[in-house]
This record gives sequence, C-alpha cells and structure tokens, in this order.
Amino acid sequence: MIDSICSLIEDGVIEPTAELVAGRAGLGVRSVFRHFRDIEGLRAEVVARLVAEALPNLQQPRTATDLAGRVRETLDIRARFFEAQTAFRRAGDAVSHRSAVVRSNHADLDRLFRDDIKRNFAAELAASDATVLDLIDALLSFPTWLRLRGPQALSVPAARRLLEGALLAILPAGRATRGPRAKAVASGRGRTRSPQRSRGAGATR
Repeated sequence: MIDSICSLIEDGVIEPTAELVAGRAGLGVRSVFRHFRDIEGLRAEVVARLVAEALPNLQQPRTATDLAGRVRETLDIRARFFEAQTAFRRAGDAVSHRSAVVRSNHADLDRLFRDDIKRNFAAELAASDATVLDLIDALLSFPTWLRLRGPQALSVPAARRLLEGALLAILPAGRATRGPRAKAVASGRGRTRSPQRSRGAGATR
C-alpha cells in the first residue's frame, strides 16, 4: 500500500485520496483503513520510508578537505536528494498546513541540513559573521532548489553552478580563492536553462 501512494505521488498526484490509493493497490477502500487508522497514519508510514531511503545518501562520508571540494560534495549530495524527493516535497507542502506528520518531517530535515552545514564548514563559519550560517542554510534549502528548478527553469548543472558560486562568494576562504569561473557563476553569466518542463513532473527515486 505504501508503494501505491508513493507511485501516485511520483505520477504527479499531489494529494492521493484513500480511494486512489485503494485503486492503485487493487484493494477496497476499507482495506486502506484496516491497515491505517486515517490518512495521517498513511502519511506517517510514507514519511518513515522516505527518511529511511534518504538518510544513507545525506549522511555519506565526505572526502574533500579544501573548501571548493567540500562545497562540491555538499551540492552533489543535496542535488541528488532534492531531485529524488521533489514530487514528495511538493505533495508535503500542499498538506503541511493540516498535517503534523509532514510539518515534523520538514522540521527534522531542516535541522539535519543545518547541522550538515555547521559540520562541513565549521572553520569558515567560525571566521564569519553570525548571519552567514542563516544565509547558507537558506541558499541550500529545499524551497530554494524548487525555485531554481521550477519558476527559474534552471537545469540541475546550472542550479549547482549558481549555488557553488554563491557559497564561494560568501564563505571567507572562498572569497579569496575563487577563480574567473566561480565569479562568472556568482554574477549570473553563463547560466543555462533547462527545457520547459511540466510543473507536476516528479523526479526519480
């Protein structure tokens, strides 16, 4: 049944109903509520699966030691995660105002992302203004990625280059070492756009 709701969301169904889930699973609606007390219980099971699948990717060890390498590794990991979870994030955003399960999941991910920044850029943050952490946290957030890939229609490589240039411009060591390519990215030159995509298109998991 979890497979059914996940496949519906990946197909662009923002808020699958019990009827749709039952139909996709080839079961009666009563069977859905026999397994789950309500839709919120079903959401909790979906969230648990997504977290279990995502954590190994988000927590994989980093190998780079220089700032540019750490920035690239961070963006590689986040881009893969964001692309894989885009359809589920959109579905979650649509119901978060009335789903405690979804709000809690979003808050947990926000803390995980912020802790990742503090861990991987500790030296640079220690030499920065206190607001730099908040700025980087916003730049590397899921909402920012959705805006770059959606309304701004950037391809994955273009979105990564833009964020890479921004991070190297913000972090102290990056300001001194970034080259012409990073400066061009930060200023918006050389940006490429992805082909027009349907708004409901989900990423592969």
